[in-house]
Amino acid sequence: MDDLARARYAAESKSRADAYIFWFLLAPLGAHRIYLAKYDGLAQPVLLATGLFLVLRDEAGSGVGTFLIACGLLWLFADAFLIPGMVRGYNRRLERSLTRDQPG
Repeated sequence: MDDLARARYAAESKSRADAYIFWFLLAPLGAHRIYLAKYDGLAQPVLLATGLFLVLRDEAGSGVGTFLIACGLLWLFADAFLIPGMVRGYNRRLERSLTRDQPG
């Protein structure tokens, strides 16, 4: 990797600390996954909002909203353990893309 690629890697790589800050402060919005270019994180706020909507509207007590909220919270809890691997994966993909762009 040449100096330019190293500089780009340093500028564009993601840190575990930043990912955890996003997770801690904005987890229900999926911000930690969006930070790591995992756009499936957009499903987290949809899942939680749908569950909350159903809980607030559910007069019959079916429990579907509670189930959706529980699934969303479990997903957010699991992400606390998945973040290091997601950061490593992002940084590996970045490094591969930078070395692939090398001349020669």
